[in-house]
Amino acid sequence: MARNKGFTLIEMMIVVIIISILAGIAVPMYSKAVERSRISEAVNILGSIRDGEIRHALEHDNYTNNDLSELDVNVTAAGKYFDFVSIANGKDPFATNERIARATRNSVDAGLYANNYQIEIYENGSFWSSDTAVGAILQ
Repeated sequence: MARNKGFTLIEMMIVVIIISILAGIAVPMYSKAVERSRISEAVNILGSIRDGEIRHALEHDNYTNNDLSELDVNVTAAGKYFDFVSIANGKDPFATNERIARATRNSVDAGLYANNYQIEIYENGSFWSSDTAVGAILQ
């Protein structure tokens, strides 16, 4: 008697279940890695804005009045994944540890992360985020 060669339905179902479990684990990890790389855009540009604000403060004894064009760095208000704004408001740079700039996540390829979370940079170079998962990435 000739025996048919092939896979049984049970074997195929087990393979599909295993692949589903692996995909369920891999997709969120991949999304987190992708968002971490996008956050680096905000961190780099916020650092440039902070450095420009500090140089402006050393020359003029105050920060800019929320005008990125007054800085000696080439940054625009809109990046690929974030929108940037200076929030220094002309404050005295020598008074306290002020917030310098804010990046707001736009809707481009947001993935699993909520749109419109914010990242802020302070005078001392520390970061804050309105999203706790992003805050953990920044630490």
